[in-house]
Formats: sequence, structure tokens, C-alpha cells
Amino acid sequence: MKTYKYEAKEILYYFAYIIYIMFGILRSSFFALYVTDEFIKIVFIASAIILCISSFIDKRITKKTLFGLVIIILFILIVALSSNSERRRDFIALLLFVYFGKNVKFEKIAKLTVVLDVLLLAFVILSSKLGIITEYSVLQGTRMRNFLGFLYTLNAPTLWRNAVFLYIHLKRKKIKYIELIGLFAISYYLYSETLSRLNFFLSSLMLIFALLLKLDMLKLLNTKIVKIFMCISFPASGLLSLYFANNYNLSYYLLNVALEGRISSAYNAINKYGIHIIGQPIKWVGNGVNADGNISTYQYNYVDNLYIQLLIQYGFILFVLLMVSYLLLQARLCKKGNLFLALILTILALHGLIDDLVLNLIYNTFWIVFSRNEMMSIDIGTSKTAKKIIQCSPLRLKI
Repeated sequence: MKTYKYEAKEILYYFAYIIYIMFGILRSSFFALYVTDEFIKIVFIASAIILCISSFIDKRITKKTLFGLVIIILFILIVALSSNSERRRDFIALLLFVYFGKNVKFEKIAKLTVVLDVLLLAFVILSSKLGIITEYSVLQGTRMRNFLGFLYTLNAPTLWRNAVFLYIHLKRKKIKYIELIGLFAISYYLYSETLSRLNFFLSSLMLIFALLLKLDMLKLLNTKIVKIFMCISFPASGLLSLYFANNYNLSYYLLNVALEGRISSAYNAINKYGIHIIGQPIKWVGNGVNADGNISTYQYNYVDNLYIQLLIQYGFILFVLLMVSYLLLQARLCKKGNLFLALILTILALHGLIDDLVLNLIYNTFWIVFSRNEMMSIDIGTSKTAKKIIQCSPLRLKI
């Protein structure tokens, strides 16, 4: 059995991470009656202070350290100017955990998160079934759609999807057939309860990829065209989203219906709010309920598309910075041969076309991969994949 040694700075990071994720998950459930917004503010501040202390223990200051700090401060300033309090907290927390993640290995965070996600998911679902918290349901067509103790029907399956992706990332070829069957069975159970087709499809797709990897049948990942596709998946998804949202008309009616109105919602949001350089604070109103089980009486304006929401809420600058960061990270992963992780990030990028929950650290732990150990040390001058992509782009950057 593999054992890990932990330094003081790592322990502090894990402690901050545990309390943030644990109370964040509880806050997204009907336990929000007890885990109030004021309490979450205290958790956020405490986590930020602990992360800063963990960084002070590491006395190594380099040019890369300072560069990473400048980038994170720029991101935080943009987020602070362009979002309301709750979303601002979530995004800034994500940035802080990414930045201070320089002191930890992603595999350790992944292992910890799988345990947290599974335990808390089981705790909330069991609490709702036992009547400890509200078990909210709505009728969709002829079937009941259960929230499983959460404030939004997609919370439980998205949390499980995150755990499945992390578990498969950790196990890879060593995953057992019985584990694949068990993961699929739980995924199907959550689908039957919540009717979340997207998360069930993505979890099933990842299980198929895990099976193919185990059988050594994923050699296609090592081809040049697939590597380039994985590298550009985030910016390509963003540009595709912007194209459809800007050019929506009746010819896209059937596609819009298939996507449950997501294209028209994006189109309406862009026309109403516009896209700005920095962004703007917007109160999004969706289909979730509050801790009392009441649906919002305000007009629905939610945009499920991650990329359109990024552009409208946080502005063009942050959107471009994220696209470039993602491209460079994927180029480095492909260069180092970490193709399965690059594949997971590609699937998450495509997930963002339909669901914005992947922007939240609670539902997408893979943002930690963007820590300075993984991203800020990229040398694009030595990455052939990065050169190929940048030289083929309209910017024609010289490297």
C-alpha cells in the first residue's frame, strides 16, 4: 500500500481544503438551514488565512513565484469587480486553492476529495431519505425528479461525476472490473433519481475510457490530431458557444430544443447584458430552490453554458486568460505524455458547453491541476505541441 509523508504546509492546505469543501457541499444541500451564508463567509476567510500561512512556511521566492502571484492577483481583481458576493467567494476560493496548490501533489488532493465527496454525498442522501432534511421532488413529464437532499437537482450527480473522474484518474489501468460495474451502478441510480442525463452520460463515457485504457486500447490518444484537439478543446468550445449564442435563429430551433433551451438562454443573456472587458455583477436566477424549499419568484435568466457565463459575468480579459492557461496546460500534459489526464480535462471542457457547475471547485477538483507546479512552470518554447498550435493560430505569436 502506498504511503504519503506530509509536511506542515501540506497539512495546513488540506485542512483549509477539507473545511471549505465539506461546508460548501453542506451549503448546497438542505443543511443550508444550519450552514448559513454568514457561516460560509467565516469558513472562506478562515480557509484563505490558513492558505496564506501555509505559503509563508515555504520561504522559496522565485521569479515563477512572483509571476504566479501577479497572475492570481489579476484574476482576483477582475472577479472582485464583476460578480456578486456568493459567486465572488466561490471563484476567489478556486483561485486561492489553485495558487497555493504549489505545495501539494494533485494525486493526494484527488484521493482526499474522493473520500469527501462520497461520504458527504451519502450523508446528504441518507439524511433526506430518513427525513432529517427535506426530500424535494418535482414532476417532469411522467416521472418524478428527486433532489436527493440538495437545493438543485444536478448537485448530487455532478458531485458523483467528479468523484468518478478522480477515482478513475487515480486507478487508471489498475482499476478492477468489479469497480467499473459498481461505479456504473451508482451512476445509474443517481440518474434514475435525478434524471440528470448529462452526468450519467459523462460518467458512463469515462468508465468506457477506463475500460479501454485497462485493455490497452487507447492508443488513439497518442496521435497528433487528437493531441491538438485536446489542447484547443477549451478555447474551441468557447468560440463555438459564442458563435451559436450570437447567431441564434429559427434554423437552430431543433438543436435548442434538444439542449433544453440553452442556446436561446445564452442569446437572450448576451442581448440583455452584453459582453464587457472586465465583466459585471449579475444575479442569476435558475431552477434551484432555497433552504426552505421555495422556488425563486424572480424572472429566470440563468445561462448553463460555462463559456457564455464567463464572458458575461467576468468579461473578455478573464475569459482569454483562462483560454490561454488551459491551452498551455494541455500542451504541457501532452508533451509529458500525461494523455489520460488531458483527456479528462477535454471532457470537462466539453461538459462546460451544457453545464456551468464545472467552474466550481466543489464539483470540479481538476482545477487544482492548474497550480503553479503544473502550469506556471510551463516552458512554451520547448513544447512542440504548443508551438504547433500557436503558429497555426491567427495571432501567429513568435516563440
